[in-house]
Amino acid sequence: MTTARNENATARRLERFRSVLPLAIAATVAVVAIVPLGVMAYLGYSAAANALRADAKARLAETASHTSNQLDALMLERWGDAKSLSETLEARSMDPTIVMPLMKAVAANYAPNYDLLLVADTRGRIIAAYDPPDSSPEPAGNYVGRNVKAEPWFGAALRSHTVVVSDADNPMLPELARGAKHTPEIGFTHAIRDQHGRAIGVWMDFISWPIVERILTQSVAEAHAKQLDLVLLTHDGKALASNLAPSTIQPLATGDPAARQTITAIESGQVVEVPASSMFQGKHGREFVATYHSRGKPPYLGLGWIMLATQDTRDTLAPAIALRHRFVIAGFIAIAFIALAAAFIMRALQSAVRREESLQQSLRQSYKLEAVGRLTSGIAHDFNNLLTVIGGNAQLARRHAAEERDQRRLDEIIKAGDQATDLVRRLLSFSRASVGKKQPTDLNIHVNETVDMLSRLFHGRVLLATNLSTRDATIELDPVEIDEILLNLTFNARDAMPDGGDLTLATGGNDDVVTLSVTDTGTGIEPHVRERIFDPFFTTKSTGTGLGLATVYGIVTEAGGSISVESELGAGTTFTVTLPRVEQAAPPSDI
Repeated sequence: MTTARNENATARRLERFRSVLPLAIAATVAVVAIVPLGVMAYLGYSAAANALRADAKARLAETASHTSNQLDALMLERWGDAKSLSETLEARSMDPTIVMPLMKAVAANYAPNYDLLLVADTRGRIIAAYDPPDSSPEPAGNYVGRNVKAEPWFGAALRSHTVVVSDADNPMLPELARGAKHTPEIGFTHAIRDQHGRAIGVWMDFISWPIVERILTQSVAEAHAKQLDLVLLTHDGKALASNLAPSTIQPLATGDPAARQTITAIESGQVVEVPASSMFQGKHGREFVATYHSRGKPPYLGLGWIMLATQDTRDTLAPAIALRHRFVIAGFIAIAFIALAAAFIMRALQSAVRREESLQQSLRQSYKLEAVGRLTSGIAHDFNNLLTVIGGNAQLARRHAAEERDQRRLDEIIKAGDQATDLVRRLLSFSRASVGKKQPTDLNIHVNETVDMLSRLFHGRVLLATNLSTRDATIELDPVEIDEILLNLTFNARDAMPDGGDLTLATGGNDDVVTLSVTDTGTGIEPHVRERIFDPFFTTKSTGTGLGLATVYGIVTEAGGSISVESELGAGTTFTVTLPRVEQAAPPSDI
């Protein structure tokens, strides 16, 4: 009892191991394949993202510094123009009729750099004014005669040259601008001195603001970077110009404290990553930001402007994100292939496990048959000798018996002896101790003969049918053994249909094997019975010996074939015998 319990426990553990093994192998394959792919995707994305970040930061810093230097160079030239023009004889004449031609020539030669040119005397009265075509909508004549002496920059201009930057809140000429001029304004002033060095007036140039905006637009185009933008700021972080829409830079243009704080916290030449909403209106996500503080170009000291270069982080990292997406897609494809491979491996392993179980079952069955065969073979011969003596003496006694009663008793002894002899024959057949004559035989012929015989025995209670292969079904087996296979399988099918039914015998196969199937519409076989159905001496019949199917199994396996059973409770059972095909026997010669 203990040994059986241990064997059952071992069998259950082995069954669990076999069921888990395919899943474990498939999971191992998946992990081994997917984990390196995930690591490669992460490392590839990280490396690409870091390289793109470094490239974006270098590009932003270079663009900011390059654009700021371009603006400083422009301002240096216009500052030099104001100084040079103030030293001309035309300017020193302080005669409007002489100064005006000079102004027109300068505006034409340097178009579109200038928006307005003015000359005022030492009392602050503007004596000459000229605005180039397509410049300020304010007519130049409106400026003549006006007085700017009270402006804070005028006194400084008489003492030396100066540069003035103003915006809409603090225009250089508030009494004249009336909101019509560009804002902010950039004005360069320089004192006009006579031959003795005395200040006799002030020369004033107003730079055309679109030229500043054009420099920003050209710098953005030359950067060849998606979503790269430039914003020109005052030294305290207020926006003056940008390639972006005015509504986008509104927080910077209106002096939003949070936006200014974000900008002024970034040191010149530094590149940081900040939320886009902290500087721009309607932008989301994050931005790379670089700043460059104007240093001027000596002797021009500059205006302290801040050049701000920004680029959307997502657009900057777009190639790395695309690479990550490709890795993800490749990962899904790999997972799909791995899943297919894992499914294939699991199916192959499960098939191998089933084959192994089938082989082990066959091996156990063979061991059982061999053990029982040895036992029966050992006693059958001796028992057959005893039966011969008993039967012979019973026959002699029957001849000399005078009483009818004695004759009947001897007849019963002879009949029992014959039955015992038949049982011994079956035992010897089961143990393979008796060897028949194997020869090529057409299975179809035996099936037809068996059906003819059975149709008389079954008396119409069981309807017999055949479905035979059109080609020959030649096998090499003792005809007696073929009949034993057919009779055992058909009688078992009849017993499974106590109320009658259909019994079909069919043959088939391919170039290598011949198959025989016996199908009934009986009660079916329960699973626990099916597992032991070929065991010797195992029977569910009250009068059975349990040797019929065991004998069939032994005959088939010894012939190099196999037998299987499929059954469904209440629907019927099919036994399928598979035997090697051989060449058809040659017809006997007439010689």
